[in-house]
Amino acid sequence: MYVSLGTAAARPGLFPDLYRAVVGSLADLPVRVLLATGGGDPAALGTLPPNVHVERWCNDNEVLPLVAALVSHGGFGSTLRGLAAGVPMVLVPVVADQGYNARRVHAVGAGLALASGPRGDFHGLAVAVARVVADPSFSAAAQRVAGEVRALPDVAEAVPLIAELARSGR
Repeated sequence: MYVSLGTAAARPGLFPDLYRAVVGSLADLPVRVLLATGGGDPAALGTLPPNVHVERWCNDNEVLPLVAALVSHGGFGSTLRGLAAGVPMVLVPVVADQGYNARRVHAVGAGLALASGPRGDFHGLAVAVARVVADPSFSAAAQRVAGEVRALPDVAEAVPLIAELARSGR
């Protein structure tokens, strides 16, 4: 299980309390948890349960292929990387577009969206994580979306199209 709440959640007012709530929710699950603090000092979290390992930063592209699920805030980058890796997700939006992203992941069956807001729905987090890990339909949907992402044209193909649009004034 990989928990990444992005860098915005590592700011004062959210860190370390938000992270402590997540750790507390996952402490009793029979899973190993890798928590990336987004730059926040891991020592600020205090004593951690034995199933939780904390790092300031992790390379999502290296970690995601190795995990059963992703717990995230639903930020655009984290969500896209999770979908591209075919990893089922539990998303707890904090701000901005994260609620929309979480609802879309939920709608396509690649994960579950919990209540939004800086305090989120951490009471339901353990139940949601257990469900996403145990129910193969979430993994299957995440893999289907990953296939769709792989089938997209390379971003380099967009450059001449954008240049042409700019030249034509459209």
